[in-house]
Amino acid sequence: MLDETRTQPAALRCLELFSGIGGFHYALKESGTRFEMLAAFDISDVANAIYKHNFPRTTVHQCNIQALTPEFYDRQGADLWTMSPPCQPFTRKGIQRDVDDRRCDALMKICSTLESMHEPPRFIFLENVCGFETSTAHSIFVEVLAKLHYYMQEFILSPMDLGIPNSRPRYYLLAKRQFDSSMIDATPGVILTRFPDCMISVNVQSIRCLGEYVHDECDHETQLMVNGRIAGRYAKAIDMVTRKSRRSSCFTKSYSVFIASSDGESED
Repeated sequence: MLDETRTQPAALRCLELFSGIGGFHYALKESGTRFEMLAAFDISDVANAIYKHNFPRTTVHQCNIQALTPEFYDRQGADLWTMSPPCQPFTRKGIQRDVDDRRCDALMKICSTLESMHEPPRFIFLENVCGFETSTAHSIFVEVLAKLHYYMQEFILSPMDLGIPNSRPRYYLLAKRQFDSSMIDATPGVILTRFPDCMISVNVQSIRCLGEYVHDECDHETQLMVNGRIAGRYAKAIDMVTRKSRRSSCFTKSYSVFIASSDGESED
């Protein structure tokens, strides 16, 4: 019999930093977690316009995250911060300037901000490219989290691991602030490539077909079609897929600019 006196846990109060078009917002909805998205923050006007289209009820701030103060964050009273800091300082095909890249400054500011807050968030969820886990920025970030009594689990996972037909390995960090470590299944210094105690076994046949993700009503605009002569010449360099394919690769900014190296395992 349902105990009507039991109350549901309070909704997580969330801030989405480096919010882009709202990937973490979508992920939280898919997870079934009760949450309230307090606000989203990104410097890109294009990304923010798309975010507002996707989530019109969420307040979106177009700003440089470096301008946000510890006092500002304390006033928000968020339980969870999600963040996807700029990946360019760490991409394996890039220069990898790490903390010497100005695009890393915002993450470093977040590190100092966390140390200055009266009430840091209880949870932090960070995503970045493979390569971040060996960076100086990563070392600084996890050192700050450890000092503030966060317990962490780190992963490198791809959508393919969850049955989604896209190969895009990425680094993920889950952190929970708790002074009593007895209930924490932390794995300090270990990068996991699957979820602990995961009961899901993914094989090729269990991965869904791409056709399940393609809108039937999409127009096939001629300017987007690959010329047959080019397709034949570069067939070995192009990741060609169909609706029945169970694997695909991510697009990069080079798509439509270069014939080869604009898809595949690039991490831009």
